[in-house]
Amino acid sequence: MARGELSLFDLNDRILLGGKVREEHVWSYVKLSESPLSSRHHPSSKRFSALLEAGAIFEALLLLAQDLTPPAELCSFQRVCDGWVCAAAARPLSKPVRALHQTLEGAIFLTLLKLSSATTRPRIPSKQGAIS
Repeated sequence: MARGELSLFDLNDRILLGGKVREEHVWSYVKLSESPLSSRHHPSSKRFSALLEAGAIFEALLLLAQDLTPPAELCSFQRVCDGWVCAAAARPLSKPVRALHQTLEGAIFLTLLKLSSATTRPRIPSKQGAIS
């Protein structure tokens, strides 16, 4: 990992501790997940970059979910008293994972992190705010 680059654990911790999902978090995740969106030659990469530059984090996360390997299906979003719960599953449909965060973008991002770690990498340990 390059100096200054965040790991999946770092990303998870920053967002779980109430951090807002920012462009650099999403780019770190794209690189770590080896998403095709990190390639300039991918058909959706220009759109993805433009969304992030415009601050359209929600839309960028939806596009990212589609382009993960395997693709993620965002199953549900639910408003709760503490924020938002997002559920997602890998296609073909696997057991869904869930995450809770104050913001909808945070809940989606944490869910994608958990889903990615469950399907391709060692699991990220659950902490306060995370739902399995």
